[in-house]
Amino acid sequence: MKYFQSVILSLAFSSPSVAESLPELGEASTVSGISTTAQFFGGATSDNGASYSSAVNAEMPIDIVGLWQPEVTHVNTVGNIYVVVQLEDSYYFQNENGQFQEWNLDLNTLHPVRQAITLASTEQIEIIKDFALGLAGLSGKTFFIFLAYDTTSVPGELFYSGTPVTISVTSLDTEQPSAQSPNSSPSASISGGSQSISDSDGISGETVSLTGSASDSDGSVSSTQWLIDGSVVATGTSATLSLPDGATIITFRVTDNDGATTDAAVTVTVAVPAVPNSSPSASISGGNQSISDSDGISGETVNLTGSASDSDGSVSSTQWLIDGSVVATGTSATLSLPDGATIITFRVTDNDGATTDVTATITVEAARSVSNSMQIYTESISSQIVQARCVNCHGGIAALTLVRSNVDDYINKNYNSMGNYIRQGGSSTLLSKPQGINHGGGIQLQSGSTDLINLERFIDAFASE
Repeated sequence: MKYFQSVILSLAFSSPSVAESLPELGEASTVSGISTTAQFFGGATSDNGASYSSAVNAEMPIDIVGLWQPEVTHVNTVGNIYVVVQLEDSYYFQNENGQFQEWNLDLNTLHPVRQAITLASTEQIEIIKDFALGLAGLSGKTFFIFLAYDTTSVPGELFYSGTPVTISVTSLDTEQPSAQSPNSSPSASISGGSQSISDSDGISGETVSLTGSASDSDGSVSSTQWLIDGSVVATGTSATLSLPDGATIITFRVTDNDGATTDAAVTVTVAVPAVPNSSPSASISGGNQSISDSDGISGETVNLTGSASDSDGSVSSTQWLIDGSVVATGTSATLSLPDGATIITFRVTDNDGATTDVTATITVEAARSVSNSMQIYTESISSQIVQARCVNCHGGIAALTLVRSNVDDYINKNYNSMGNYIRQGGSSTLLSKPQGINHGGGIQLQSGSTDLINLERFIDAFASE
């Protein structure tokens, strides 16, 4: 502190010719350990930039120049530029007024030499201008200057020179041996960064392969380790790890030959296996059915009811189809079907788009074709004549045998019996006897009566069929 508090230095930009010959300060580093393409240059010169040296004479005025080249993506962002000096066990930062103030190594108390500027592709500062370091009591001392910057595009990160500018101050009479440069931490990075892994087999967890990069600018890498929750799970620069579903933080730790370590961390998120969708359930009440003719007209109106459910979601639609065409929606349908067999499909679709079809065959019986004679018999002969006038005498003792209405299928039996009688040539007899001609039962039908006319119509219709 006593060597720098009394020195107030002006800041100025140096010429491009100086920048072109400045020594590069090793591979740049970051506080978090991520890799960076930023570059830093710096050195001390007593001949206006013609040459640079790490050893300077205490009585000779010198310039110390620093040059920053931020990452390309940081150019034109707002940031700060820092100059930090290490002298023995003490650290100092240079403030905006050019003063050096002691620093406790807490980043929250670090002040920039240039604050809130728009970062250019090259930032260059003369840290010390035309000043003999012996005047600050630095004769015989060695100190180190680190260059750094930050940017609002990467909050909380600090990019700094991998190695410092080393300045050894000697007098005209005595040259002091240069102090050893402080060890720089190694570099560590993980290829691909944080990533999300899709489920590959429907089973929880995935096997993930990771590759790390490790280097040390001022020595060698002595070990590389992979850690999860603080425990070492693999060594080397690559690792194949079995990770559970969800997010896992994986740390790649690099240790150099001086024992310094740098950690790089990524988050690998393994997707939870998707649960396969279950198809919905569908059924048609009654299943296959046969529908009787109800009106003697072709076709019938049929009412159908379906049942739909989904065990792992919801039913989004229900449809009734015939020959692939939708004829109704909902769980019930009233359909006009033709005679014969029709295949009806009830289709249920769930909220994931899965469908289930169930079918039923509905058979509509064709209307029976009733002959003219049968229609006349049924409407005008069976009850009006046969049952009312004839069945009492023709129960089995006459040539024409008729049955009463309490006998199964009595209409067809009596119709067929009368038809056979007509086919055997009994048409005229069938008309004359009811009028009392050679009829033991006397007169049953009066000439000109409606019943006799209907009987004659029946006989003529049956004979013509």
